[in-house]
Amino acid sequence: MSNDVLVPESRTEPAAILDPLDTRVRIEALKLLEKGWLDGQGVAPPHDGLDWLADAFDSLYPDESPLPYLFPTPEGRLLAEWSIAPWAVSLEIDLVAKSGRWHSLNMDTDFEETRDLDLTIPTDWEWIVEQLHNRVAENA
Repeated sequence: MSNDVLVPESRTEPAAILDPLDTRVRIEALKLLEKGWLDGQGVAPPHDGLDWLADAFDSLYPDESPLPYLFPTPEGRLLAEWSIAPWAVSLEIDLVAKSGRWHSLNMDTDFEETRDLDLTIPTDWEWIVEQLHNRVAENA
């Protein structure tokens, strides 16, 4: 009989540091929502709509653009929010119609802008990115 002891190999893998605003990770987490997620009333966002949105962010939203906070709405939509002082910017996204309602408010001047967007059209994504970059540039 041998005195050898089998010791399982220890594998240490580097921990991945994820950006809490990573859209793909956040959208995957939103897939865990179920019907009634909000005090029994919330509609879960449709998985195919979430997949579409993740792909849209991957292909139409440049890496250097500011990342939004993503929140579910009680109606099964998503709300993307950017805080770019003095601006409060949001985009309510209808995952079924693949459309968005842009809202931008300058907290210093009360200037407000809204716009309906067709998120199946790349030029509407380009408009969003341009607006965000303009607001960031105002602060530079």
